[in-house]
Amino acid sequence: MGMRARQVALGGIVSALCVVVLFLGGMANLTLVAPIAASVLIMLMAVETGNRSALCAWVAVSVLALLIIPNRGLGLHFALLYGYYPVAKQRLERLPGRVLEYAVKLLIFIVSSLVAILIMIFVFGAHVAVGGIFGRLTPNLNPWLFVMLSNVVVGSFAGFYNDWLLTYVYKLYIDRYRPKLFGGAKWGS
Repeated sequence: MGMRARQVALGGIVSALCVVVLFLGGMANLTLVAPIAASVLIMLMAVETGNRSALCAWVAVSVLALLIIPNRGLGLHFALLYGYYPVAKQRLERLPGRVLEYAVKLLIFIVSSLVAILIMIFVFGAHVAVGGIFGRLTPNLNPWLFVMLSNVVVGSFAGFYNDWLLTYVYKLYIDRYRPKLFGGAKWGS
């Protein structure tokens, strides 16, 4: 089997695993945990086959997740942040200075969280829940503002957790598991 065929095969396997992880996460109501777990799989794909293959897997999983997974929040979080973030993380860590790196990462987390909640509210119809549930829970605060702020805070925290987790899993995989699996060589070589 040629190298290209191996990349396509690994892309199909990783994509299928990501969809399964997202689907099971939807069944267990793990709205942020499942996309983070799927992003680890995309990161492993990027390590073994390159960024282009990982981005192709991200697109495939995003489309499938938005089409077949009942929990739209999972698909949106994966499509808007966690799916492409392992590839973007490599580029962001090349920025000069830690402050700029973390500022850009925070901006990405905030923008993706806001876009995700706006799509959930205005496209998928979550505005009913915002006005009803949060209107009663926060009578002195605008429910829309409460939802936006809480989503940005939770999204930023989860984004930085994902960043840390990707770094940890990458080091663990490169140092401990990859040499045992492939003898230190790239997968398929």
